[in-house]
Amino acid sequence: MLLHIFKRLGKVADEAIVKMVYFSLCQSILGYCIVSWGSAAKSHMMKIERAQRALLKVAYRRPYRYRTNLLYAETKVLRVRQLYILSTTMRFHKTSHYGCRSQQRSSRLINWDRPYINKPFGRRSFAFMGPYLYTKLNKSLKILKQRRKICSKVISLWLLNLDYEKTEDVLKTCHKKAT
Repeated sequence: MLLHIFKRLGKVADEAIVKMVYFSLCQSILGYCIVSWGSAAKSHMMKIERAQRALLKVAYRRPYRYRTNLLYAETKVLRVRQLYILSTTMRFHKTSHYGCRSQQRSSRLINWDRPYINKPFGRRSFAFMGPYLYTKLNKSLKILKQRRKICSKVISLWLLNLDYEKTEDVLKTCHKKAT
């Protein structure tokens, strides 16, 4: 149904309006409870990512074989996995000052409470992924002391510069044994 809407909209509206409608209709659907389902297996997420790509290609009038990296770079839209990283990190950022074992808020001394989880399925939960992703992004982006809006903008810009493989690498290392 959305493909039909965006096919017609792409013919009559400019790219700014198409992007606004995309964020209001599609991004809101993709972002709904993504912290819960966004860490699903890669094979399940590929179906959603293909649907997102198809919708963007139709909305922005790009050919069927248009390169995916160019599509996301031109539209400045986060992929589904990147949206998951952003949502999980921002949700953890909201409560991050309560889970920190360190009294000092220096980025070097942060040691987040992260449960020991033995099974790969359990390591996909927010209890494990939240602290892991937040610590990983804080090391490179220094987001601990940032306000929520600035933190979201910094993470979004960083994620927009990642391609598919680098995004998967951010998520892949978290499935190793917890320390």
